[in-house]
Amino acid sequence: MRVVGRSLALATFLLVLGGCSGGTEVTRTLEPAVIDVGYEDPNSQNRVMGVGRSISVQAVSFGDGCRERGDARVEVFEETRTIEVRPRDWLTLGSGCRSILNIFTHEVGVDVHSPGEWVVRIIGVKGAVSGSGPREPHEIVLRVDVG
Repeated sequence: MRVVGRSLALATFLLVLGGCSGGTEVTRTLEPAVIDVGYEDPNSQNRVMGVGRSISVQAVSFGDGCRERGDARVEVFEETRTIEVRPRDWLTLGSGCRSILNIFTHEVGVDVHSPGEWVVRIIGVKGAVSGSGPREPHEIVLRVDVG
């Protein structure tokens, strides 16, 4: 009788656990980060600093409970003294998400070969942080002097 009772309890537990997932497949994708949500000056949180021949960039992105900080891709164009930073965040769909605002900092360092003024373009998207709906491309442009 104990074996049957334990088996029944385990089967009930697994049924309840399976019922929580709702049969929805969980997917996780790396997407361009939301860098502007429209209610604050995005330049107030992004930072760029030049030290010697190095440039340090802090790109801020936003997300809800379905998003986690991802990575940042960097491209350097010496001839135009331009650096493009493309932060990306993980989006998880198919599981319950908390309705919160997360703020993620993507930090990158770049060594450059020519002194002078450099343009740093942080490239992402603008729009609401929740869901996976369409968002418009957006960029934030910062400038820094490198010695």
